Amino acid sequence: MPTAPTSPREILESNGKLLSNRDALSIQITTANFRRFVSRSGPVFWFQDRVEEIVLWKRGWCYTIAWGFVYSFMCIYPRMLLILPQLVLLAIMLINYPGSHNRRPGSPSAKGISDSPTRPSPQLIAPEGSSEWYANLQAIQNLMGAISDVHELAVTVVPYLTWATPATRSILYMTIMTLPIGFLPISPQQIFLGGGLSLLCIMHPFFQNLLPGIVAQITPAMRVIWERLLDDLRMEERHVEARGGFRVELRLPGFRTMHIPATLKSILGVDSSEKVPAQYPIPEPDEERMLEVELFENERWVAGSGWKATNLRTGERRGFTRGRDGWSAGDVKGLDYGNVSSNLTFDLSPGWRFVETEDWRIDWVGSWIACGSDSDGWVYTNDSWLNPKPFPPNELVQTTSSAAANALGPGVTRRRRWRRRIYRVNV
Repeated sequence: MPTAPTSPREILESNGKLLSNRDALSIQITTANFRRFVSRSGPVFWFQDRVEEIVLWKRGWCYTIAWGFVYSFMCIYPRMLLILPQLVLLAIMLINYPGSHNRRPGSPSAKGISDSPTRPSPQLIAPEGSSEWYANLQAIQNLMGAISDVHELAVTVVPYLTWATPATRSILYMTIMTLPIGFLPISPQQIFLGGGLSLLCIMHPFFQNLLPGIVAQITPAMRVIWERLLDDLRMEERHVEARGGFRVELRLPGFRTMHIPATLKSILGVDSSEKVPAQYPIPEPDEERMLEVELFENERWVAGSGWKATNLRTGERRGFTRGRDGWSAGDVKGLDYGNVSSNLTFDLSPGWRFVETEDWRIDWVGSWIACGSDSDGWVYTNDSWLNPKPFPPNELVQTTSSAAANALGPGVTRRRRWRRRIYRVNV
């Protein structure tokens, strides 16, 4: 264990940082201060519990709505925040007023202050070993865990902000694109009012029951939009020209030309054209210079091994096929089984190349079929790859189900679509 510095203001020669000018590191002082902190931290966690009661609707709708009106009043008249400390002091003194409603200290009928009923002084220090002391200790334990969880979550984001990954450039571009939000004609009062009331509405038990289903429905679509947006931001200049996107020059050293992706039109539903022909001939000059090709991943369910591409029968479709019917796989090169990556490719028509900055992406929403797909992009079919369903039968999902799975029944085969863009090379 390293020894503590003798002088609190000693300058460390290694990094030049100044230590605190308070007490030096000591196990005795640490123990004493921790015991004092546990006994005196009750009001902090009491306030936290009261806020949770309001936000989480734990004391009924009347209680939360009343505080919602108070919050709205503060947002509409923010000058009231200037007298908020005085209001808090008045409320504390009125609550602890040493008298009752029928006798006031100093009145002619009062015999003396000693005869008037008084409230017991609030206990602000929890005795060591009491239930309140252990409650404070439990709250401190949970707070330390929450702070550690937040730190671990933040650590995973740091590499994307320190230019340790290629995604840093995309994050920089998206950050710059969102700067005009600060010029919107919205006052801070409206932002705080809308944000606070929206939080109360979202935390209502009714919306909490609906929220998991809503999140499950929109998550696949948001993943598709996010992946496409990142792919557009990573495209190089030759890809941008083929795509027809707009370009904005960033006058900053070390940064390449950025383009505003035309994909935003399709995200907003403006451009709904989706051309995926069976072959990819060189288009005419007025036709698109960037198209999207597709592969289909196929799997079969077998009792004992579950879903695997190796369970496919001899003579039926392979693990990856180009055609939606499960065939046209003769020119697919790369992996037959396993994860899809950029080394899985097939022959393109002359004059076409895969976009080098992209990878194969899953169609998370199953846009290629009317019934849709599950959250992982899978579409389930019967033994003959017919009758598509977005979810498998319950006996294949719940291993504890008493119903035996039918090897020839519905949902024993599945497939999902992988997509990747190609662009025309200027010859």
